[in-house]
Amino acid sequence: MARAKRTTARADARRRFRIAQQMEDGELEGDAPVPNTLSSGGGSAKTAVAPARPGFTAAFRTAYHSANVREDLPYLPSLLTHWSFWVPLLLMIGSGIAAAVAPGQPVVLFLYQTFVYPPALIVLFICGFFAKRASYMLGAILGVVNVIVYGILLVYAKQAGLAELTNEQLQAAFLNGLVFSPPSGVLFCSLAAWYKRFLSLTNPNRGRRPQPKAKARPGR
Repeated sequence: MARAKRTTARADARRRFRIAQQMEDGELEGDAPVPNTLSSGGGSAKTAVAPARPGFTAAFRTAYHSANVREDLPYLPSLLTHWSFWVPLLLMIGSGIAAAVAPGQPVVLFLYQTFVYPPALIVLFICGFFAKRASYMLGAILGVVNVIVYGILLVYAKQAGLAELTNEQLQAAFLNGLVFSPPSGVLFCSLAAWYKRFLSLTNPNRGRRPQPKAKARPGR
């Protein structure tokens, strides 16, 4: 019996080693747990082992997800009502309104430079990092809204005399935002989503279950 147990232990150790190597090579994805059939003592209860954490290179590759418009499009209505989209959207629109109402104020100028001036990278990062899925779609929509808000501010600044802009300068500034903002929305939202998955894969506590708290014994 002892020899059979040692043979089973060696087979389990080799199986776990092969699975760990596959995780390093990027052959396994997701949170597939590593099987463990070792028994403690003479009992038959099996102990679950936390999933192996992939290496840096494997996590770098596994975190990349290709865009699938056909599968993501039906989820778009629910994604547009999630806070990860409408909170950045409100930040952008609210900062644009503040820039029109109180131009020249240091705080308003900071809000304009951060959340309105295209491409609005902070807004895009927030959306992409916290979006449930299809971050590239949400980034494209935010990029288009960014151009609209920026264009309205340009026209308002010219008509209100807040900025001395010729028609050629206004058109050039608007075209510059139109060229850079929507593609930047797709790119930066996708990068933020990839970064979130990469952090999850490389988290050293990934797959570990919280230890149960010891119950305090009542005093005598």
